[in-house]
Amino acid sequence: MTIIYIHGFGGSGLGIKASLFKKYYQDKNISFLAPSLSYVPALAIDTLQDIIETFNKQVHLIGSSLGGYYAIYLSNKYNIKSTLINPAVNAPKTLQKYLGCGLNFYDNSHFEWNIK
Repeated sequence: MTIIYIHGFGGSGLGIKASLFKKYYQDKNISFLAPSLSYVPALAIDTLQDIIETFNKQVHLIGSSLGGYYAIYLSNKYNIKSTLINPAVNAPKTLQKYLGCGLNFYDNSHFEWNIK
């Protein structure tokens, strides 16, 4: 079994939550991944689907904020368990306030985020 942590909008697989989870699961000898995902939703979902399918669906998900939104979708699609941390349950609506220039909270890089 592998635990996959899905970070939130503007987050990173190297952020504080991901690092704390990584240490926790390493101390327990449990396989753990925290990929840094694209800010483009379709690319983030494609990446996560590839990982889940690579592990033959033998995973559990932890999703924070937007990552929780993705985890809900993926849990239903693959019939796998997930734990949600403050999930963005209505992400299309709540993320509208971030349209335009976005900030990666881990490395302070900027990106353009728009709805097409």
